[in-house]
Amino acid sequence: AAHLSSREHDRARVAAKKALERVEGAGLPREEADALLLRARIELSRPGGDVARAELDARESSERYRALGEPDRAWRAEHALALAESRLGRSAEAVERLDRAHRYLERIRSRLAGARRERFLEDPERRELYDDRDRLRRTLPLGTAAIEEPPAGEFARLKDEMRAIERLLEINRTLNSTRDTPKLLRAILNAALELTGAERGVLLLRDGTEVASRESRSTDDDSDGARGAELSRSIARAVMEDGKPLLSTDAEADPELARFESVHDLRVRSVLAVPLRIQDEIVGAFYLDNRLDRKLLTPTHLKLASRLADQAGLALDSARLLSEIDTQRERLERLNRELEHTVAAQREELVSVREELSSSRTSFELRYRFESLVGASIPMQRVYHLIERLAPKKLPVLVTGESGTGKELIARALHAKSERSEGPFFTVNCAALSETLLESELFGYRRGAFTGAERDKPGYFELASGGTLFLDEIGEMGAAMQAKLLRVIEHGEVLPVGGKSTVAVDVRVVAATHRDLVSMIREGGFREDLFYRINVGRIDAPPLRQRRGDIPLLVDHFLTALAEDEGHSKREIEPAALRRLTEHDWPGNVRELQHQILRVSTFARGAVLTQRDFERYGDFERTASAARKTAAGARVESLEELEKRQILRALEEAEGNKTRAAEILGINRATLFRKLKRFDLQT
Repeated sequence: AAHLSSREHDRARVAAKKALERVEGAGLPREEADALLLRARIELSRPGGDVARAELDARESSERYRALGEPDRAWRAEHALALAESRLGRSAEAVERLDRAHRYLERIRSRLAGARRERFLEDPERRELYDDRDRLRRTLPLGTAAIEEPPAGEFARLKDEMRAIERLLEINRTLNSTRDTPKLLRAILNAALELTGAERGVLLLRDGTEVASRESRSTDDDSDGARGAELSRSIARAVMEDGKPLLSTDAEADPELARFESVHDLRVRSVLAVPLRIQDEIVGAFYLDNRLDRKLLTPTHLKLASRLADQAGLALDSARLLSEIDTQRERLERLNRELEHTVAAQREELVSVREELSSSRTSFELRYRFESLVGASIPMQRVYHLIERLAPKKLPVLVTGESGTGKELIARALHAKSERSEGPFFTVNCAALSETLLESELFGYRRGAFTGAERDKPGYFELASGGTLFLDEIGEMGAAMQAKLLRVIEHGEVLPVGGKSTVAVDVRVVAATHRDLVSMIREGGFREDLFYRINVGRIDAPPLRQRRGDIPLLVDHFLTALAEDEGHSKREIEPAALRRLTEHDWPGNVRELQHQILRVSTFARGAVLTQRDFERYGDFERTASAARKTAAGARVESLEELEKRQILRALEEAEGNKTRAAEILGINRATLFRKLKRFDLQT
């Protein structure tokens, strides 16, 4: 703008005027402030410009930017206002304005980091502010230019002001130590009355809270008091909305108070009102007046009241925050008490649950662990529950599940917990016998029934009378045998092979299979009526991959059994090896896990079974392949056969030296000799 010609200045001024007209009334506060600042700067840059008008525009734009919270624009307005005041001869005020603009810039600059902060002052417009500030400061005389030596009559007044300021500091300490909001409001109003010597006053907040001095309160026979209270509220509300303090030393003659009709009716002489702010937000105002002395309230009182209002705002904000903190603390204490009650109740409940679980665990251990059913997983808990429910009944039970899941152990647990526990328990593998041999084994035969039948022989149904007969792999039974078995179950009597009369039997039948009998029924491989007779109660044995959490318990159980059988201390297993076992899918289920433990224990030498031992001796792929063949119907190597094979392998490796073979197997020499005798391997 400094390089514009006079004609260009006029055009720019007209453009600024039109811009201001466009934004006025459009509800665009920031644009209005921008237009005002532009117009002020044009006037200041134009030779012979209207400096007074520029001062008004710059002041208005500064107030608007301050209200909008725009520091990056507010400093420009303060700069323009400082230039106007300097030209009007008010150098001290100009320096004060430049100092304020400087504070705005420093506040903005302090938020920047690194190179941006260093480059901030390279902007020519910002640099100009600092240059103008230094230049105007040099024009001021040394010391404080605004202070002149007061005349002798002024010393008493200055002394009174100093006492008032000291009293203001004491009042500030009182306000900051008061937490109760109603007491704080009363203290603020009383302090204002004390500092100014006003006759009466009212403090009003936006939320409707009101505190009045005793003289301001209305009574039934004091009409002036009632109207005075009304007057106080109306002026206080006006100041609250306006945001500007009000002082009138002659209220009756003041044109600004002409809109308040009761000023003349009540003959109010002096009036003072100041807004209350909390963090730039006006929250209320207090009003003070005097009906006797026109000059009682002075600009000095206005300054003191304004300072008191600033401190009162801080005190009110602190009281509000402390009140919120107290409320939150009380709420937290209440919640803590409720939480303590809840925790106490849950603790009692947890103790009860633990006792119940301990009782249940002990109960399960007493009931089932002696039957070698090991496991604490949810699938095994379901199995335990079904055993407990079905054991007391005489109903036939069908146990289903993959090979190696412990179906026979479940059958033994049913027998052990039933009323027939004192009776016999027999197992017949239907897949291991031909149909003719299976019939004679189940039903018995009479002398002369076939070649070699030299005497009568009772079948398993007769032998198991009063107890339980476990028919393993019943899905492998032929059609003729299925029909005969159905008759035995329905009528409770058997006809021995070669016999002419039936024999009554009292047997509980528990059948087991790894096959899908429902699919076999659809394909004609299994009788539907027999299925419904044996499937009265049903237990599904879960595969080991569905209860991996039981693997550590099973490993511990097998290691304990091996130690007892071989007469040495129990071996441990390292965590890495246990993790390896837990991650394996175990297609052969518990039987495969048992064989792996036996195999590795046989060849590993240390007191702790390691992951390397299982990788070296475990042969997971071979056992997995064997288990898959088993699932397809191949015969599974028994534990006894596996142990015998391991002993022979150790003897071969030791070249027949039994002492060396015992060392390879990790057992003592006497145990090896006992096993050789049991397996008939003596040489």
